[in-house]
Amino acid sequence: MNYWEPLTRLHRAFSRSPHCEYAVCFDIDPPTGEFTYLLGVGVDNSEDLAKIEPDMYMMEMPGGLYAKFTTPLAESSKYARSIRETWKMIFDRWVPASAYEFDEGRYDFEYYDERDHNKNGMQQMDICVPIQKR
Repeated sequence: MNYWEPLTRLHRAFSRSPHCEYAVCFDIDPPTGEFTYLLGVGVDNSEDLAKIEPDMYMMEMPGGLYAKFTTPLAESSKYARSIRETWKMIFDRWVPASAYEFDEGRYDFEYYDERDHNKNGMQQMDICVPIQKR
């Protein structure tokens, strides 16, 4: 099985418009830097919930206030660096200077839509960070 087969299977089972994926990091262990990275698709109705198979993992994302950051449009070869730099900017500059703090009771997530699909060699995505007033 190749890396993308499970994601392709999810898109077949849960086709949505617009096409998108979500990525969530959780179970983060700061001393080792290890974490679980879940890549999936949105499921938002009871018909979709009935399609979830035993080998699939479902994660419910709580609502609330999120700050959304869009990565700069980047060439494919520089895309991963653009994502890393955006994450760094969020926690090194934006959070300390804002009236908000990271809400540790909820998950941050990455949102990949059609902008991520390498059209003309350029890619872009959104990072959504749960926040609350300080």
